Amino acid sequence: MVEKHLKANFILALSQIENPPLNGRANYGKYALLVDCLRVAKSALTPHGFAVMQLVHSDPDRLVTRILHSSGESIEDGGVPLYCENKSNPQKLSSCITYAKRVGLCALLGIVGSEDDDGLGATPKSEHPKPKP
Repeated sequence: MVEKHLKANFILALSQIENPPLNGRANYGKYALLVDCLRVAKSALTPHGFAVMQLVHSDPDRLVTRILHSSGESIEDGGVPLYCENKSNPQKLSSCITYAKRVGLCALLGIVGSEDDDGLGATPKSEHPKPKP
């Protein structure tokens, strides 16, 4: 019965959530800042008894996003892989974790945290479509 309550409240919270503003800028386009993603998430989740928890796991290295409900039940993703160039550098590791927090939270809540490039960023440059004249 508790799980049914969790699902009903989660559906209600998700129906009230909005996409965060794309206030961040990078060389590949605009994106939502983590603080804005958390703000929109908490504003929709908190009134329905939910809280957000994000944990770093190892073996494999990943960031797991968990949504806790006041009933004691929770929902979590499988984790966003932490691919970091140099894990012994705290700034690089922190940057990787921040990115994973934003991606995991947005994915779990079904919100948009970056501009849609239609897969262009994941496509090798040699396979990019030719610009139209």
